[in-house]
Amino acid sequence: MKTTRLALCALLALALGIPPASAAQQALPHAEGPDVPTLGPPAAILRPFVDERFSFTETTRTVAVGIPTPADGGEWDRVILQYDSRPEGEEPWDRLFTVLIEDVEVLRGTTPRADFSLRRDVTEYAHLLPPGERVRVGTSLGSWIAGAAMLASVTIELYADEIPPRGPVQVPLHAIRGGLGGDGAQITAIAAFPDDAPSSATVEIYLSGHGATGEFWYQYGGPPDFEVYIGDTHIATATAMPYTYAFVGCTPMSTCEPVHELVWWTAQKYADQAGVHWGTGEIPPYRATIEDEHLALLEGAQTVRVVETERRVLANQGQNWPISVELLLEGVTDNCLGVSNPGQEDADADGVGDACDGPRAIDATGTAGEGADTVTVAYDGEVACDPETVDPAQFNYRDRNAPVAATSAACEGSSVTLGFPPGTLQVKDDGVLTHDASPDPAGRISVNGAPAAPHHAEPVAVS
Repeated sequence: MKTTRLALCALLALALGIPPASAAQQALPHAEGPDVPTLGPPAAILRPFVDERFSFTETTRTVAVGIPTPADGGEWDRVILQYDSRPEGEEPWDRLFTVLIEDVEVLRGTTPRADFSLRRDVTEYAHLLPPGERVRVGTSLGSWIAGAAMLASVTIELYADEIPPRGPVQVPLHAIRGGLGGDGAQITAIAAFPDDAPSSATVEIYLSGHGATGEFWYQYGGPPDFEVYIGDTHIATATAMPYTYAFVGCTPMSTCEPVHELVWWTAQKYADQAGVHWGTGEIPPYRATIEDEHLALLEGAQTVRVVETERRVLANQGQNWPISVELLLEGVTDNCLGVSNPGQEDADADGVGDACDGPRAIDATGTAGEGADTVTVAYDGEVACDPETVDPAQFNYRDRNAPVAATSAACEGSSVTLGFPPGTLQVKDDGVLTHDASPDPAGRISVNGAPAAPHHAEPVAVS
């Protein structure tokens, strides 16, 4: 199956006149092969989203879920992700959807004009779901039809005593996410790699086009390239393939009759199950193995950059290429991922590195007020912060919208009270509070004299 798909990619590239890139740095659509059925029922089921309603939006919505512990006290052997969606009303339209775990994109696809369900083995990302911890799960979906909506459900199945077709990588790491819109467009972010370089690594790139020269670039002369850099070093190139929102469809929308479900989705569903992804349904990531000489770049804080370079696209209006980049790192362990922790020091031997160990939040409650919104974070001990230098922006609140940084912080007793712009908290939606210690030591908060540990999925009940 993999050989067949790569051959098809090569033929398409040849037909379009795309010059070949270096084999070591060319990112190709990831061929996972056919679905492998599970041997039995899951030991645990998580349902982060159930019929979540999206209307005229593609904003990522995030919730925190608790990961149960297997009966043997170890790790989960296999993880299956299921995504279900259905149109609400009579006028569905095809749009992009994504699923993220701890900011790492694990599924991308485009919806058909019918009820549908996708299953993907995501055991590769199992280290993002540590038993006994709370993790963030996010999803986005665009409907973009006035007065209509799409409903989405995300289910995570956890299995014990099963041998997965692909084992977990040790550290799946989110690097960058954004959108690109034409020749020379670029996005840049700082990624926190472990303190030691991996023994091997794979760059994973999700991208899909939309707009006249993005979605239907094959009508405009050819695809763009997406160049990935760590610092100033080029590590991979992804050449866009026709994984689009509506590769098979009809335009213009105002006069289009929906394609029959048997044509639009049924055949695609069986193709997805067979490991062949054409775009409608699952959109595979592009992957490339990072060359050994570049592995030393993947340690500590590094700048990640993606640049779009057009090769033959004739028009440049209305482009939009949503893109995300992850790194799958092997041969590394990190007891304090995301924070520099030289030597992996762990004074109390609890498996959490000293740099991110320490007092943790035990509760968070939010109040949506007319004049200001507040979140009160409770700790098990005396909280202190310097009112002149405390950095409120080290706390971010997220519900079903983009994260919002706190604008004020006041420490008293065993809690810190955070202020947010009016309208940040919604009574109908609970949210999640994240805390990343301030880069300035004077801006941090302490509990019983020790720096408070960062937390990345503290649920906030809003009243």
